[in-house]
Amino acid sequence: MFKKKGKVESSKKKEHRKSLGRFVGLFMIIAALLSIVVMFSSSYIQTKHLLNERNRLSKETAAQVMEKTLSDIASDAEAKVNAGTSLSGFTQGKFTGNKILDTMKTSFSGDDVYSNVYFGTQSGKLYALNSLSEKIDPRTQDWYRGAMSDTSNVYWTKPEYDESTGQYYSIVSGAVENSGNQRGVLALRVEYDEVEAAIGPLNVGKKGTIAMISKQGAVMGTKSCDTKEMYKKGQDISSSDVYKKIKAAKGTKGTLKVSGIKGVSEIYYNKGGANSQAWAFAFVPQNDLSAELGKLATTSLIVSIVMVVLVVLASMFVIEAVKIMLGGFTEAFNSGKDGYLERINTDDFGNGLQARVAKMAVEPRKDRSELNEMSLAYNEMIDAISALTESVKSSAVKTAKNAEKLRETSEQTASAVDEVSQTITDVASVTENQARETVHGDEQMKELSRIANELAKDVDVLDNVSTQTASLNQQNMATMTEVSTNWDSSQEQTERLVNEMQNLSDSIQNITQVIGVINEVSRQINLLALNASIEAESAGDSGKGFAVVAQEIRKLAVRSKESTNQIVGIIEEIKQKSDRLSDEVEISKEVGKRQTQLIDSAIKSTEAVYKNTEQLISTSERIKHSNDSLNEIETKVSESLDKISASSEENAAGTEQVSANAEEVSASMSELAVAISELSDTADELAKHSKLFK
Repeated sequence: MFKKKGKVESSKKKEHRKSLGRFVGLFMIIAALLSIVVMFSSSYIQTKHLLNERNRLSKETAAQVMEKTLSDIASDAEAKVNAGTSLSGFTQGKFTGNKILDTMKTSFSGDDVYSNVYFGTQSGKLYALNSLSEKIDPRTQDWYRGAMSDTSNVYWTKPEYDESTGQYYSIVSGAVENSGNQRGVLALRVEYDEVEAAIGPLNVGKKGTIAMISKQGAVMGTKSCDTKEMYKKGQDISSSDVYKKIKAAKGTKGTLKVSGIKGVSEIYYNKGGANSQAWAFAFVPQNDLSAELGKLATTSLIVSIVMVVLVVLASMFVIEAVKIMLGGFTEAFNSGKDGYLERINTDDFGNGLQARVAKMAVEPRKDRSELNEMSLAYNEMIDAISALTESVKSSAVKTAKNAEKLRETSEQTASAVDEVSQTITDVASVTENQARETVHGDEQMKELSRIANELAKDVDVLDNVSTQTASLNQQNMATMTEVSTNWDSSQEQTERLVNEMQNLSDSIQNITQVIGVINEVSRQINLLALNASIEAESAGDSGKGFAVVAQEIRKLAVRSKESTNQIVGIIEEIKQKSDRLSDEVEISKEVGKRQTQLIDSAIKSTEAVYKNTEQLISTSERIKHSNDSLNEIETKVSESLDKISASSEENAAGTEQVSANAEEVSASMSELAVAISELSDTADELAKHSKLFK
């Protein structure tokens, strides 16, 4: 139907120009880099916050566990003293050594809460469950005097350090009065080694420290996660800023700003209850997170490099695919500019992966992307223009043939006129030949009439073809306008898609906030479960069932936190995909703008074709006008021949009249020559326009 360009014509020297694919790839790389920077910055900040939160919770937990252990020991010891002061062996009858010792052995043997049991009487006698290395008058001891001064409550002595055992201890005592009005004091020696055992498994961050001090400022136990201990057991820190601020604090627990500890700006303290004999505090140095954050930064850098490499490779892939897609359109439009009407053919793209992607995007098909539909519309337009071109070519050939016939007829007519002139010159001598020449002239005029009729028919055909061409071109312009309108509608849909993606991103942020709340609830449940476990442990056998329930609650809290972390990961992945989809939509918008420009260019080209068609119709009208002039000339020549036939009978008298008629025929032939010349020029112009389309 139409010609194809050869290899020589299609291999024109490529011009250096900036490819749209480079801008698309550069935009993808910049967008990816910004996303990576934002993602890892937020990850670093969030991780740092979580690590700080971990350290804060570990400080609070360690201090709470220590004070809880102290509180349990104190409560158990006080309960033992209160129960012991009511034993019948102490309250019934008079005090005797055997009775007191038997009661102590029966009621207080085999208990780990205390290491020894004392009973002192008003007479100065002291009885002990475990033998003493020296004789002591109980009335001189602080625990005896304290219990006697307040017989309704138990009395605690301040913690003291036993060098022989290397442990701190306190004595809790209570007054006893028997039925004989004798008074005595029951006392239990409570060791704090169980508290130090509770400190052992506790960790405060990576380099943190947990310490237990007496109310007087003596270090009773300490645990440091660093290799270098900051406090030593038995050390007096009553003059330090830490002790002073803990002592001056109004609350039973909280965080304090302190000085005097290298690399530490704040501590967490817990004073326990009103009867607590020791305080606990914990702190973490400021460089505690440096190692973990350093590893995070290194990992983030490695991942960033890998992601950048992947993005660059993806950008190169997209650049090549865009070049192939747009190259197909550019080649087709350049061919049209050179007069070669070629369809868009994706088979020339190649077999590479980028070429296959470009084929899918540009292949002329319906019900696919805008590029597919535009390719299909372009091919349909090329088919219509090709059919129109072939029709114009055919009409041009016919017009040229008819012009040639008119030229031959004109030459024949001129020859006939010469013969008529010769006849007029020799009219006297060749009168007998006049009738024959007249008949011959009449035959020539009939031939001329037949040719004129054929020319009229050809002009009508040319007029119909021109009208159809104008109609088809008008339909083509309407189709291109509709394509442009649909393209604009597609661009609006793309804008709405971008807005919906932004709304999706906002919803993801709201989900992240809700997950934060769930994490906080899980943390609180975990702490409550821990406290419940401690309470169940202090309750002994009766609390074992409750301890199992508390342990299950902790497991549920841990599973809830793990599930929440998985949800966070999934949401982060959705967010990344949403960002990538948003980037691809933005790229589609840029490509859409370029296609809009191409459609506008195609509409302008169609308008140019429409103008040429109008010029063709105008030329056809001029041909019809020339044909009408030819008919008039034919009529005049017929009339002249009739006159010649009539005057043949009066040859001698009508010589001058024949001469005048010959001159009139000569003038008519001149007009015929002019008309034929115009027809020939029109045919040449029509052929010239038709040759533009190959």
